[in-house]
Amino acid sequence: MGGDEKAAQSQAQAPPAQGLKHKKLKIAVLAIVLILIIAAVVLFVLLYKPPGGTERQAPTAGSALTSVGTPGATATLSKEGAIDAAMDSAFVSGNEEAHVFCRQLASGDKVATSGDDDKYSVVGPTWFVYVDEEPGAWFEHSVKYIFIDASTGQKQVYQESWPPDINSEDMFEAAEGCGGVTTIYAS
Repeated sequence: MGGDEKAAQSQAQAPPAQGLKHKKLKIAVLAIVLILIIAAVVLFVLLYKPPGGTERQAPTAGSALTSVGTPGATATLSKEGAIDAAMDSAFVSGNEEAHVFCRQLASGDKVATSGDDDKYSVVGPTWFVYVDEEPGAWFEHSVKYIFIDASTGQKQVYQESWPPDINSEDMFEAAEGCGGVTTIYAS
């Protein structure tokens, strides 16, 4: 074998250095793009506030009650008006179900997450809307409580993890005595 043949054979067996560098560069670029996408999603989740209303964190167990409604006010907002007011906060992804309690909550009514102590104390006429963001989920999952002041139409939106109790009774059972809940589906 001549010198030229040996050189050609060794070049054919060795991987080209330029191809390996190109492959590493592609992997590095893909990793950077993936990191940027993850960062964008995290920022969106942290900074997004739904349009209309105020998104608030629920009070933690053991904290003071959160008051909802306007004390001593006269109710002027109908159930249909409350439903209209809640819609932009209720349906974000299109999979949610919203449940409007059968009557206005009155001063002294209490709302809490299932099995928890009271968290929300009603101080004036208030419509209550429970939004199940994952219908059919049996365990802890994302839900919203929307309180709509029946005198002003102003709403307060709280993120929770369990279905609500009204006056220490499951919302759906409590509603049986006044005609049941009105359920609104996203689609």
